[in-house]
Amino acid sequence: NFDASGSSGGFLRNDVGGACLQWGGGGGVNVTVNGPINMNGANSAIQINPTGTGTVSIAPAGALTINPTTASTMNNVVIGGTTPLAGTFTDLRVNNTISLAGSTGTAGYLMQSNGVSAPTWVAQSTIAAGSASTATTATNANNLAIIDDTTTATSVYPVWANNTSGNQALETSSTKLSFVPSTGRLTATSFGGSGDGLTSIPNSALTNSSVTVSAGTGMSGGGAVALGSSITLTNAGVTSIVAGTGISISGGTGAVTVTNTSSVDASQLAKAWVMFSGAGSTSINKAYNVSSVTYNSNGNYTVNFTSALADANYAIAGSAGNSDNQFRIICQQTTKSTTACAIRVYNGGNSQDNASMVSVVFFN
Repeated sequence: NFDASGSSGGFLRNDVGGACLQWGGGGGVNVTVNGPINMNGANSAIQINPTGTGTVSIAPAGALTINPTTASTMNNVVIGGTTPLAGTFTDLRVNNTISLAGSTGTAGYLMQSNGVSAPTWVAQSTIAAGSASTATTATNANNLAIIDDTTTATSVYPVWANNTSGNQALETSSTKLSFVPSTGRLTATSFGGSGDGLTSIPNSALTNSSVTVSAGTGMSGGGAVALGSSITLTNAGVTSIVAGTGISISGGTGAVTVTNTSSVDASQLAKAWVMFSGAGSTSINKAYNVSSVTYNSNGNYTVNFTSALADANYAIAGSAGNSDNQFRIICQQTTKSTTACAIRVYNGGNSQDNASMVSVVFFN
């Protein structure tokens, strides 16, 4: 046993008289250690278990280091209870739940700093993102910082969401849709819709920017023609077109020539005809190979041919009438030539009379 020698207690001193250990001072049961304590016993345990209301106080003037080599447990301990920021952690690991002001929050909630007040749990949907120049991961944001970029010469990628509401992950496509800010070029593998809203697209940008027109037999010109422009085809010297056996069409004038002598002879076709009004003057309604009709006198007319007939030995057939429904007849005068023929119109009383409807046909 080591007994105290007096009210100052007992001392355990070193070889030069310094007190290393003091106990029982003032009649108490306290122990004071005036130097470092080294406990290096292999597999030894140190227990400090005061009972009742006893406390353990560790208050060094310097730093306190607790550095177990294996994971340890500290229960019922308040760090920084009276002095904020007194506890600093380089790496804080939480293996279970975190409680803020006694609340562990709700699943999916986030921890929000409230400045000088204690942090709280908040729902993601209530958080509005402020301005930011960069972001790597965003859970929920209503407002984003916008930068007007017109200089980047490399491809950037538009983003989209799969739904029109709720919290959605942003997506993009590195090979199907891209945009170059410096040129304004938007590239996609395909486009849908009619495209009628697209404007100012040059022909050179189209895969099929032109079509080829072939001139064909007897024509010149043709070739490639750009969309929206025109091209001219020219008759390359075709003088006549064979429309069928014995019938040809002039390439220059369009005149039809009949040479067939088998079932329909040329003499069987009318060489000229005209329908005109001859009531005091003349007005041609319709005609073929007739250039004009001259009014000579009452019921006396001259029909002038556009192209001369082969000879003056042609036959005439005709009819005439008025709105009075009286009978009219047409007679050929002796004055006839290859270029003109005079006719007269008589009424039922055998008198020359004007007619509002006169039709004459000439065969040669």
